[in-house]
Amino acid sequence: MSLPVHAQQTYGGDILWEVLEDSLRTRDLAVSGDSTIYLVGGDGLHVWRRSDPGTFHVVKDGSTPYDVILMASNGRFFFSDRDLRMSTDYGQSTPVVVDRGEAIIQTRSGALVAATDNLGVERSTDGGDSWTVIGRTDPVFQSVFGRFFAQSPPTPELPHGRLVVVGLGGAAVSEDDGLSWAATNLVAFFGYDAEHGVYSDARGAFFTLMNGPVDDDGPTNGVVRTSTDGRMWETVGRLPAAGRQLVGRLAAGADGSLWGVLSSAEDFTESGGVYRSLDGGVTWEEVSRFLGEEIVGAPLQVEDIVIDWEGRVWVGCSQGQPGRRTNGAVMRTVEAITASVEEPGKPSEAVLGAPYPNPTTGAMTVPLVLAAPAEVRVAVVDLLGREVAVLAEGTRTAGTYALTFETAGLPAGVYVVRAAVGGVTETQRVTVAR
Repeated sequence: MSLPVHAQQTYGGDILWEVLEDSLRTRDLAVSGDSTIYLVGGDGLHVWRRSDPGTFHVVKDGSTPYDVILMASNGRFFFSDRDLRMSTDYGQSTPVVVDRGEAIIQTRSGALVAATDNLGVERSTDGGDSWTVIGRTDPVFQSVFGRFFAQSPPTPELPHGRLVVVGLGGAAVSEDDGLSWAATNLVAFFGYDAEHGVYSDARGAFFTLMNGPVDDDGPTNGVVRTSTDGRMWETVGRLPAAGRQLVGRLAAGADGSLWGVLSSAEDFTESGGVYRSLDGGVTWEEVSRFLGEEIVGAPLQVEDIVIDWEGRVWVGCSQGQPGRRTNGAVMRTVEAITASVEEPGKPSEAVLGAPYPNPTTGAMTVPLVLAAPAEVRVAVVDLLGREVAVLAEGTRTAGTYALTFETAGLPAGVYVVRAAVGGVTETQRVTVAR
């Protein structure tokens, strides 16, 4: 499509935005590992392909108001519309896999973890074909109805990192890839409504945007809390929102900046704003406010915000008038305004090739190409994150390597080959058959 004549304006702020679509209602935006923007809403599922800029491609038409989206590493899509649905055909068919599933994340081990609104989580280690119920009767989940996930990177002490689920009632944390969960100091305050959760690599901390009780004076909406361990949370700031703000999302920039959106659920003439914090969520400034009449001729409600691989900020909106939430707009900043990150799957130092044969019943070969000398560590882990073999470790010169691994003695199942080169990690999945 050609961009509208109003494609580049400031819309009430200092940041220049461009309108990419002015007719798509947005409920959720997501950036996938293959550098693709996915959008879901009342119009179905659309994708923005980096290889074909300027166009959202329709993947699935329909009126189902999907709220969340994930494209797993096996190419499957997951949606939520009061139940969690999976698709193996790019959204054409979407059978239910988790009843009352609210949110989903793929952990770094490859496991899928879904939060449900009837307490507890469910977990899959076979790509979504089967699920195990966890925590349904656990006291930790007696007041936490999970809505959003965030995860921190692994460390030598915590090979799975930390996995946090936030939602109505507070938050819970797991340090073993979602197999068990611990309470946090937010669980004690039933009535907390965590609107969203993110992890900032640059700041080494989790952040939530919450409505509900607070421990200081002021409005109860737009409260930002932070935690380094997922257990103890403290209030650090509040988005400067007037009125009753119920729609809120956060995004974390690679430069340590935090971004948030809030949109009024009561005053449909208010379009909602985009806010930024440069000090870890302590103070916030409004950087943009969108006037829907200038874009779609009607009020807009800001629904979601993401930051892509180039450092551009994306915002998705729906029409805010009661009974007319059928259209909306998608915008992004004209320039990159946060630090960019390495494009997923294309690190500058190395390329980890697909292991072969795959599936394998015996020996497999793992191709590795180094563009320059680098410190390398290539290991094989199972889906619980346990290391079963180290294929390469230490300094390697530039060149092409064929690393071999004998799988005899390993149980049948899915394993992950993980290559850490120059601070960038790549993974490949392999199946051992018997």
